[in-house]
Amino acid sequence: MKKILYLLSTITLTASIVSYVVACSKKSSQKENDQDSEKLPELLNYDIALVDYLKEVSEIINSEIKRASENWFQEVNYDSSYLFIKPKVIKMIDGINEESTTSLKTIFENPKNNDKKVEFLSDFKSLINYQRIVESIIKLKGKEKYSILLNNVNDNELFSIDEDKLLTNEEGGIKFFETDQGSSNNFKKRNESKESYISINVKFNFIIRYSENNKTQSIKEDRTFKDFDFNFISTSNKALTYLINNKVKELKYAFLGADKFNTLIKKTNFVDDDKFITNNKDEVKSLIEEKFSEKGFKKAISDKIKETTNLNENINIDFSNDPNQKIFELNDKNLNADGEYWDYSLKATTNSKFKWKNNDNYSITPNLIKNEELYNYIFKNISIEKTKDNYDKSLYDYVKNNYKTWLADYYASVSNDEESKDIKALKKSTNMGLFNIKGLKLKINNFSVDLNEFYIAVGYQVSDEEITSPDLNENSVIFKSIIANLQKGIESYHKTFGIENTSDEYKIAAFSGEIYDKNLWDSFDQNYISGLYSGEYKGVAMMHWQLTLKRFSKVLSLDVSNRSDNGLEIQDTARKFLLKEGNQTIYNWEFLTETLIGFILKNEINGDPDTNGFYMCKIYKLGDETSDIRFKLNFVDVTFTTDKIWKLHGSASEMYRDKSFIENTRKK
Repeated sequence: MKKILYLLSTITLTASIVSYVVACSKKSSQKENDQDSEKLPELLNYDIALVDYLKEVSEIINSEIKRASENWFQEVNYDSSYLFIKPKVIKMIDGINEESTTSLKTIFENPKNNDKKVEFLSDFKSLINYQRIVESIIKLKGKEKYSILLNNVNDNELFSIDEDKLLTNEEGGIKFFETDQGSSNNFKKRNESKESYISINVKFNFIIRYSENNKTQSIKEDRTFKDFDFNFISTSNKALTYLINNKVKELKYAFLGADKFNTLIKKTNFVDDDKFITNNKDEVKSLIEEKFSEKGFKKAISDKIKETTNLNENINIDFSNDPNQKIFELNDKNLNADGEYWDYSLKATTNSKFKWKNNDNYSITPNLIKNEELYNYIFKNISIEKTKDNYDKSLYDYVKNNYKTWLADYYASVSNDEESKDIKALKKSTNMGLFNIKGLKLKINNFSVDLNEFYIAVGYQVSDEEITSPDLNENSVIFKSIIANLQKGIESYHKTFGIENTSDEYKIAAFSGEIYDKNLWDSFDQNYISGLYSGEYKGVAMMHWQLTLKRFSKVLSLDVSNRSDNGLEIQDTARKFLLKEGNQTIYNWEFLTETLIGFILKNEINGDPDTNGFYMCKIYKLGDETSDIRFKLNFVDVTFTTDKIWKLHGSASEMYRDKSFIENTRKK
């Protein structure tokens, strides 16, 4: 992510954050209702492709390493299939000091160990799912949008471990220990005089290769994917391996819903029906950390691990004696893509599709439900009917029709393994995360290694109701929390943008843009949206270009990530306000359909709403019959099919070229 942000900070984009109008060229011979000239072909954008590519690569690497790390405590015997990581090889390495850590640099700079480099790297790659990562990255090469980056790079050069950095690493290393003492009365094997223990603790880096953005398209070696942790422990003691791996599974959910040290958190001092703690990550962090710092919890964890293990006196599993050692600590690295500490959160998991008008006057889409009321409430702040609790009726019905599906999907995601499927407390949760605990050590005589494999589940509940219960209805606490949270989110969206009714019922939306002492309309960089910075069509956004849709959607979503255009401070402020006031972590407003129009930005104070705003200046060929728009908050995910305005019509009264499709209603 740091790489992506750095990359974007170097991209120079030019536009002015002032009121302006971008010219939309039109040939003098063109008649009012004639189609515009042939659409311009879309050009691949190197910088956007690179940002997307690095993001996908990062997700692949993190996912595979997390999956691999679940097997980093293993039984490894003398006859193991590993080439390097087995006792009979490790003990013969020149320079290895028993019971102390020897760096990889010390080992592999020793000429006597040269023949072991290939064997070590082979084992290392297998333990980090290296081949799976390589295969996934090669698949990315098949995507057309990455051709500008990868066409000149051979498959076997796309991705590799930084082997030189790994083999010369002075930090961490390999620790080896042998003992003739059994780990417990039941662990000692007959006719086996020695038990071995191997610990490998080291950081490692990757190299990503892609073409430079220059005429020669020279190959760049990107070394910014670095400092991944490898913490591997092996023992020849099968019973100890079985014990540790079983205890890892047992501990995960041991305290969720427990009588003492219950890690299912519930907060009661709410002032309204919205009982989710969604946008306040600091409060969530505080609640979780308070739970782990409860007096006696550390001892309860170690007791739970040692329960029924019958450990011998020479072996111990316990926390560090350091009183300042925290067993658990959260920081921003623990946040997910939605800015939450949780691994799983109840949210809208289904995308509902509607037609934006209750008629078929301009398009017919079979089986598409008409929902003009919901569209108008979201995008025009028009509420036709209220419920007895003063919720918009269309919004209420939307939640009523979907919330049980969302609950079922959430529960399926948190109960998807053997350890979790019978945990009753999960049925009361609406958020859940697995949190890594620190400071646990396995000690055998004088040999000590960190145990980093242990996780504890922490959940959050809004009520004592079971989310899988068929008896849930609109009177349940959880339903009321969902609808209250959603209406709060939509009202915050309305307030942030200054959403108003449009001057024409077929306009998409209208807003004033006032936020504090700034205005959102001043933050919109039309050159960024269009991707055209010079020439006849400078600033004209071609909605039939996929990248234009993506940039336009990021602007409307106030998503400033991976951008360096003008106006980001205003948009960032507005997004934070919307999410905080609405108690949301998700907000997206997206145009999905490649549509045969071109538009510009008109940003005039007290301008005519019919032409002020995002102004449609071109309709290519005959245009398009429909175009889809998607809107998302935590508890709404809807796509509306819009029509009429995107098409070239015979009569001037039906023509929306030379009009704004999103109106700018600013007064100052």
